[in-house]
Amino acid sequence: MFAIVDCNSFYASCERIFRPDLINVPIVVLSNNDGCVIALTSEAKKHGIKRGAAYFEIKELVRLKNITVFSSNYALYHSISERIMAILAEYTTNIEVYSIDEAWLDMNGLSDRYALACQIRKSILDWVKMPVSIGIAPTKTLAKVANKIGKNKPSGVCELCPKEYTDYILSNFDIADIWGIGRQLSKKLNIHGIYTAKQLSEASDRWVRKLYNVGLERTVRELRGEPCIDFETAPTPKTIIVSRMFGKKLYNQSEIGEALAKYCGHAATKLRKNHLVAKNMTIFIQATEGYGKNGNNYSCRYNFDNGTDSTIFLSQMAHRMLEQIFRPTKKYLRAGIMLDQLTFKDQTQYNLFNIAETPKQDKLMAVIDKINNKFGNDKIGLLSAGINREWKMKQEHLSPGVKGRVKLYH
Repeated sequence: MFAIVDCNSFYASCERIFRPDLINVPIVVLSNNDGCVIALTSEAKKHGIKRGAAYFEIKELVRLKNITVFSSNYALYHSISERIMAILAEYTTNIEVYSIDEAWLDMNGLSDRYALACQIRKSILDWVKMPVSIGIAPTKTLAKVANKIGKNKPSGVCELCPKEYTDYILSNFDIADIWGIGRQLSKKLNIHGIYTAKQLSEASDRWVRKLYNVGLERTVRELRGEPCIDFETAPTPKTIIVSRMFGKKLYNQSEIGEALAKYCGHAATKLRKNHLVAKNMTIFIQATEGYGKNGNNYSCRYNFDNGTDSTIFLSQMAHRMLEQIFRPTKKYLRAGIMLDQLTFKDQTQYNLFNIAETPKQDKLMAVIDKINNKFGNDKIGLLSAGINREWKMKQEHLSPGVKGRVKLYH
């Protein structure tokens, strides 16, 4: 039995934690540079706003309907996510963190799963003030279905058991809402007379595999109650990508270098947190020759002799790579880095001739992480990442920073 814990309107709910006056008030959260809507509450949806809508197109509606607008505050969202995952760890060690606002729980062998799910939901609401919904079922795909049903229940919890209840739910569940199906594939299935999850579950495996793919066949079998998607308690990231749009177009190489150094710091911190090192790094910059014209992408890739998790080393290499791809006649919109060929640090074989620097770097990075964990992100970092950072994203509606750390009492 699987359970999926999903935070309701996560980004907007994070803002409400520190603004209880916004309960039942319509909220939208904007993307990088305040470009478009990436999250919204049910109250905002009632006014016809949809995810992905450009902010400039709904600005007048926002004003007329008194809709509260926030810029994305990823540091806040990450902090709240960590607290929620810590609460889940109080109840079980078998957790698969699926995304910033979702986690799978292994509920095998538990007798009263529904009561436990209700207790978990209450704890998260009491300790973090975050509303969540929980779906329980024999497979991950069915648990996703149960989670969607649970969002409309007063308890916020739904368990697909017994089979008769599951059949009833699937008979009234649109295939477009099934995990992994989506609108485009559902239209193709509609042509064959398949409109509900129940109808899809009754399709022949051979027919599904022949006309579509193995992935859809796996979904069909999961809808029948046959587990086909494994539970991973510690999934290892295959790549780490940090990329942002600039708040304004840049033509200065030093400013772009500052941004890349900043992104290297974020990526390296994530490496160290997961006890990983990277063997490869790619940097990329996107330029435009003028306003309204198509952008041009430039990239450079470098293979390290040793796997690394050092912010200093990654930043130094990023600056060297930038010199090779920078074009002084262009203006730049975006930059980013990608780390791949990730391996666990304790399984890495180092180069004999430069291994001496590794212990020194490790000690320095450990001190930096300790300071930032205690006093907040970016309290200490590289000077090469800049101080004023005029290139940073536009965040005109950013919620004020929360001083100190909010402790969880239970």
